[in-house]
Amino acid sequence: MLAKRIIPFSVSSPLCPAVLMLLMGMALTLLSPAAAAAPPTFYLQDGNGYWWDFSADGSVADGSPTPLESSDSFDGAMRLRVNGQLFADTASQAQDGRMIITGPQTVGGVLVTRRAYVPDTPGQGWACFLEYLENPAPAPVNVTVQVTGNLGSDGATTVTASSSGDAVFTPADRWVASDDANNGGGDPSLSFNYWGAGAPVTSTAVFLPASQENYYVEYPVTIPGESTVILMHFCAQNPNDAAAAATAAYLDGLPPATLVGLNAAYGSVINWNVPPDSLEITPSGAFVSEGRHGGPFTPVSRTQTLSNSGAAPLDWSATASEPWLTVPAGGTVDPGVPATADITINALANDLAPGEYQASVTFTNTTSGAMFVRNVRLMVTPRLSVAADDFYVSGSGVFVVRGRPGGPVAPLQAVYTLTNVDDQPMDWSVTTPPWLDASAVPAPGTPLAPGATAQITVSVNVAVAEGMTLGDYPATIDFNNDTIGNGTSVNALLLLRDAVYVNAAVASPGDGSSWAAAFDKIQDGIDAAVLATPPLWVFVAGGNYTETLNMPANVEVFGGFLGTESNAAERNLAANPPTVINANNAGRAVTFGAVDNAGLDGVTVTGGKAGSGGGVQFDGSGPGCYLDNVTVRENTAEYRGGGVYCLNGTAPSLRACNILGNRIVPVPPAAPDFGGGIACQESSPRLLDCVIAANDGRFGGGVGCVLSSPILTNCVISANSATIPAGGAGGGGIFAHNNSSPILTNCLITGNYAHDWNAGTLFCQGNSKPVLTNCTISGNSSNDGRSGGIVVNTGSNPTLVNCILDGLSGTAVIEEWPTGGLPQNESDVFVANSLFANNAVADFLDWGAGSQTTYTGGDAVNANVDGASGNVPGGPDPRYAGKITGLWSAAPAYSSGTNRTTLVTTGNPFPATPGALRGRVINPNTAQSRQAYIMDSTANSVTVIGDITAATGFLGFVHNGDGFMLPDYRLDGASPCVNVGDDAAPTVTATDLLGQPRVGPADLGAYECQTPGGVAVVSITPLGDPVTGASTLTFEVLFSRFVTGGLSAADFVVRFAGLDKTPPSVLSLSGSGYRWTVTVNSGNESGQLSLDLVDSGAPITDIIGLNLTEEFISGGTQTLAFLKISRHPVGSSKKQPGDAHTFSVIAQNGIGTLHYRWTHNGVPRGDDSPVLALTNLALGDTGSYVCEVTDDYITVASNPAVLVVSVVSRVPVAGGMGLALLAALCAGAGALRLRKKG
Repeated sequence: MLAKRIIPFSVSSPLCPAVLMLLMGMALTLLSPAAAAAPPTFYLQDGNGYWWDFSADGSVADGSPTPLESSDSFDGAMRLRVNGQLFADTASQAQDGRMIITGPQTVGGVLVTRRAYVPDTPGQGWACFLEYLENPAPAPVNVTVQVTGNLGSDGATTVTASSSGDAVFTPADRWVASDDANNGGGDPSLSFNYWGAGAPVTSTAVFLPASQENYYVEYPVTIPGESTVILMHFCAQNPNDAAAAATAAYLDGLPPATLVGLNAAYGSVINWNVPPDSLEITPSGAFVSEGRHGGPFTPVSRTQTLSNSGAAPLDWSATASEPWLTVPAGGTVDPGVPATADITINALANDLAPGEYQASVTFTNTTSGAMFVRNVRLMVTPRLSVAADDFYVSGSGVFVVRGRPGGPVAPLQAVYTLTNVDDQPMDWSVTTPPWLDASAVPAPGTPLAPGATAQITVSVNVAVAEGMTLGDYPATIDFNNDTIGNGTSVNALLLLRDAVYVNAAVASPGDGSSWAAAFDKIQDGIDAAVLATPPLWVFVAGGNYTETLNMPANVEVFGGFLGTESNAAERNLAANPPTVINANNAGRAVTFGAVDNAGLDGVTVTGGKAGSGGGVQFDGSGPGCYLDNVTVRENTAEYRGGGVYCLNGTAPSLRACNILGNRIVPVPPAAPDFGGGIACQESSPRLLDCVIAANDGRFGGGVGCVLSSPILTNCVISANSATIPAGGAGGGGIFAHNNSSPILTNCLITGNYAHDWNAGTLFCQGNSKPVLTNCTISGNSSNDGRSGGIVVNTGSNPTLVNCILDGLSGTAVIEEWPTGGLPQNESDVFVANSLFANNAVADFLDWGAGSQTTYTGGDAVNANVDGASGNVPGGPDPRYAGKITGLWSAAPAYSSGTNRTTLVTTGNPFPATPGALRGRVINPNTAQSRQAYIMDSTANSVTVIGDITAATGFLGFVHNGDGFMLPDYRLDGASPCVNVGDDAAPTVTATDLLGQPRVGPADLGAYECQTPGGVAVVSITPLGDPVTGASTLTFEVLFSRFVTGGLSAADFVVRFAGLDKTPPSVLSLSGSGYRWTVTVNSGNESGQLSLDLVDSGAPITDIIGLNLTEEFISGGTQTLAFLKISRHPVGSSKKQPGDAHTFSVIAQNGIGTLHYRWTHNGVPRGDDSPVLALTNLALGDTGSYVCEVTDDYITVASNPAVLVVSVVSRVPVAGGMGLALLAALCAGAGALRLRKKG
């Protein structure tokens, strides 16, 4: 859908006529969806030679002339926030002379337009930023406006001067200057002017840290009702610190040179002291109108009131920027006598295509020269919408059919979905060019009710298309609203071309006109193809081509031919020898520049080596550029994009590509950067059915994003690593930096690794907002164990829906404390309808002020984390379909010649077909969770890419004897992930990673279970140690998913093997969901007690309405150990030396063999026997005797028995003393007898 948009200029303040001509009247083209995904970037050079590169949010990226960052003044600076909300990327951006205009967009409740003016007059080196803040409501609003960002000086940032004369930046400073540690070298010295002397609005909070944290300046702003105010600030790049201070002081005085673009009576700038004009025009807010495609529009007009506050009459004029607006030519306003002028939407607006249109009306005080601009916003809503289902068609916006005259042609069809979005029924039809036919369900002519859809299949009329002559045939497919008489169109293109041939094995290279006369270099074929009209297809036979390629526009290269075929449809990529483009480290392998409709199909790209983009680089390339069935492997880059680098607004399509084993290898002292596999800088490629594996980079081992939002669907991101020999690295799978918002759907993100900075899965920073839907995230890790999952900071807000987060090291999700404790750095992760399971430490960490709170289990996350909902309670295992495990039987063998490691086991656990595991990932050391990518396999070996041996590999981790695990992440029928997803999530697709249909509600993760089964019992487990005397015991019953009905205590049966013939009974059932507790009466006899589940009553049903898969499940066994001593040993108090005494015990209810241990005063004595027989007693045998009896589970002790051995003397009958001793002994003996009886 194409539509013209006019850049608005909403301002209540006057501008000089010359500058206004630069600020308005420029038309933009509303980008197609694919192009809009790649925000534009503009480059302006100031009068001192410094560059200003503007991103799609109106901020400055890094201050360099190209995206290659030859300068690093900024790391995304001069960003704008209103009430904490960031001014976002927008397609409403244009260059108008020396002005970059961004917006308008609604931010923080007000309509915001940013204008950045960069003078090019020699000696004038600065950028002036104007923030237009419009309040369309009648009541005033109070907002906090923040200018923020990051500086290239990072941790070396130093305040070098300020308006107060010191080197400290405070809210009292109108300007500040900063630099890194290298005055006159390194990054440029910077100066910032934030407000002027005497201004009514000044900054109230400032922050300029000596770190990688964001700086900021805040203003409190009141915007009157239906009015616009302006904040103005400056930034300058300078050669040294003295020049920075001088520039700031110069701008502080607002000399005429700073106001070349501004009229002297600039009254609405609130942070500088500038007087107003005598002409006032109300209202100042935007005139907003809306209507359906074809009209009418409401309201159709608005009246402006013109007032004169001066002493003399003034003349005025008005002009409209668009022909669909009508305004009066002008008039005169007398002092104190207001005049009116109507802004009217005329009939030409009925012809506008659906979209939002921005226009402006300029009122000029012709007496003073001041100008006033009023925004007009017209929303034309569609009556019908059309969406393409095909990957390439939806990306480029064009249905492209390729072939040769006489055929065959391909593809043969494209499918579109037509939706009636009107509020009335619609008659409709489809018009196609002669070489296309259309069929639909329902058939054309069948009225569509509001909200109803029709599926239109547009097919190639093969007879017509193959009968056409050489040429490129552009056309449109028109979807007509016959009720209203309008509609919408999509583009189609038939390309009928001859071919040029390339074969490295040709005996004598020719002119490429046939296989026999083939070129032997691909670039020769490309050069010949581009000279023809129309360009030629380039057909390349399998073989090795040592060269680098430069791709021109409209040329497509197809590899994988045997060298006998006449068209691309005849080649067999799976069986034919591969076409390998090997740069042999001589430079980048393939370069796509600012071209469109160029592509590679069916080739391997390797051996590339470059500063960035070692394998393939897309630099400003159009959305028609592509890679299809391309393997990009083992390339290197010094900085970004070891495999693929997309930059400068490009949005290529990559389908069925393998990006493998690419690396960032810096040249010291430079450091590596983003994207070992693929890096995106201000670009948004689209990837479908791609594998990104075994790559290594610093920030994003697999995917690194800077100011980019790639779209990845049905992709595998596995076995990548984010590493660096020294320093920080993070985001083993993905790194989203600086307003990057990648969209991942149906992706498998497993076995990735981050070194030092954590986030084995995803590191997200700098206001980035990734969206992950139906992704399986498993087994990612970091070296310190802090988080193998997702780490977010500095204002980032990722969203996860229908995902599995399983087996991650450390904590699955970490919301880091806002940098500096600043609200703008607050980060939140929104997670819904997802499952957390088997994560090492916790599922979620919320890092608040001075504390870190962790939560484990979906229910805990739902209850405590903002924005979390619908997550599976607890942490049930996801129940993947299966795995192959074993041990390596030999030391891993690495070959430097092939860059492969071979791992060998025994027992032939792998499929017997050679290469059957090619393209799978394996965990080659189950003591950790990193994975490796399999390049080849046999029944007892796998060969993986790279050196992963512990002996020689960088961070290698595999040894002889390590355990391995070959995972299969598909779900089994009883998985808790089945049918619990949110089908309403915006990016849920109709199919899963394998292209299988999603059977609603969607399952969690990348794979949809095609044969859901009922709930299964995961385990029935006794809780606690063996029972040793308690009256009850408990069993935990764990189900694979939530049980919602039919479960009762009657469904459980106790089995008992022991002395007691009557089984204990089930006392109660408690719990909910997938975790239940059964309490059992343990009885008082020893034995083995088991709990079984027998679905004896109403069927046990789960949350998705399916019944228990098995009617009988045998549970775990608990031991009841009730060993007791029924007869205790008995002592004696009247033994004399030489006597004998026997102790004995009787024990009951023991399990297994009983063992006896006798002690005398704590010292072992006697044998393992229930009887301790003592003979020939001596005085030393006096003391306490205890017997400990032990069965297979417990030990019990007898009561102590006291034995007294003494010498009894004969006492004479006569003599008082003798009688007294006899009486005492008798008394003692009596006491002993009493104790014995007791």
